[in-house]
Amino acid sequence: MKASAKKRKWPIATGIVVVVLACAGAGMWVWHEQPSFCSTICHNTMSTYVESWEDSSYTVHAHAEQGVTCLDCHKPEIAEQMQEAVKQVTGDYTVPLAKMDTDDSFCLTDGCHTQEAIEQATSSMNIDGTAINPHTQTVNAAATNPHDGSGEKPACADCHSMHRSSKEMEYCYSCHHAETFDVCESCHDHR
Repeated sequence: MKASAKKRKWPIATGIVVVVLACAGAGMWVWHEQPSFCSTICHNTMSTYVESWEDSSYTVHAHAEQGVTCLDCHKPEIAEQMQEAVKQVTGDYTVPLAKMDTDDSFCLTDGCHTQEAIEQATSSMNIDGTAINPHTQTVNAAATNPHDGSGEKPACADCHSMHRSSKEMEYCYSCHHAETFDVCESCHDHR
């Protein structure tokens, strides 16, 4: 084979290798954004969470039905991914994972939920024969009427969990222990 023929084949072979690596990298990036990636490659600890996303009675499954994936809520930071990789390799983790502490901004974010839309969607709720919208209630334990409007709205996480059972009515029943939404005075004497 002549030297000039070898010179022509080298760029072609290099080009093929570059194209194959680029396609593999693009495929890996697309897969990286899928829930199956989370439970297959990096996080074998995540399989129960992916299963709950795929099929469960948990809140996360409702998100899956709407096409919301892991990375839509869990925005990965490089430093965080590196810490997770080290924990995975060293086995320095517990299962189930510690419950993630979130504030309302985790749920009430652009493109996800808004307080107004949640209140609208639950405006005609009927709980045990009582018309009540739990998303408009405020709680002020120091007030004679704890729902007099002077309190704070409960945080989303007070009632809702994603990959675990939600507390939902348990939060309300912590005060409404008779599981009724009549005023307190209908059961308690406040003289």
